[in-house]
This record gives sequence, structure tokens and C-alpha cells, in this order.
Amino acid sequence: MLTNDQKKKRIEANKIREKVIETEDENLFIFTHSKKLRGVDFMLVYQDAANAIANDTEMKGMDLRVFLKMIGTAEFENIIPLSQTEIAKELKTYQQTISLSIKRLIDKNFIEVVPYGRGSAYKLTERTAWKGKVKNMERFKEQEEKNAN
Repeated sequence: MLTNDQKKKRIEANKIREKVIETEDENLFIFTHSKKLRGVDFMLVYQDAANAIANDTEMKGMDLRVFLKMIGTAEFENIIPLSQTEIAKELKTYQQTISLSIKRLIDKNFIEVVPYGRGSAYKLTERTAWKGKVKNMERFKEQEEKNAN
């Protein structure tokens, strides 16, 4: 049975008027809405990245759990506000297990380590997912195209 809060979120989500923005990338669909959702978080995830993780025989089940936890907690511009210890505690496993999963995700270019404040943080790579302004995502894609040429 849904709580009242969950019912409200579902009603808000159902009110979205979706509009697909056409892009040159056939695996990217951007849905926009005319009303800001309150209490409903969402993120754009690239199908290519999801398929790459699903099809990669070197990836373990815990790697997927860690990746999904990172998607679920990512903040604006893909920053993940959790440490390895916090992820381990939330997933009820050992920090060393999380460390190995994070290493595989970094090696496969699904996440990266970036400077953040006085230290560093994990960040979903822009090829994997996006939570932020569409114009910033477009800027990243333009920069990537320039670097490729």
C-alpha cells in the first residue's frame, strides 16, 4: 500500500507532459516537462551505458548495485555525495567490496574521481548519465566532438 507521500509523487509524475527533444544520437531521448516536479527526482541515463554494463562479463552483481546506488544519490552535475564507507553501510557490505566495484566502474569509464571542495568526489561520467541543465550536457558533447577531431 502506498503512503500519502508516495501517492502525491505518483500523481505529480503522471502530470508530466512529455516532449521528446530530437537529437542526432538515436540512443538518447530527453523528456522535458512544463511543470517542475516537487519531491520527484529523475536523471537521464544513456541506453548505451546501461547495455554496456549489462553485457560486460567482467562486471559483478555488486558493481551494478553500486552503480545504481550512485545513480540514485547523484546530485546536480552528476556528483555522488557518498563515500565508500557510506555506500558500504547502505548496501550492507564491506568497504573493501565497494572499493573493488568502484575501481571496476572507474576502469570502465562509468564513473570518475573529480576535485570537490577541499577533497574529491565520485562523479558519473557524462557518457553514462546526466543530472543537470541540458545546455551543460550539450556543451560537454560539443567539447567531446572537438576533442575527437
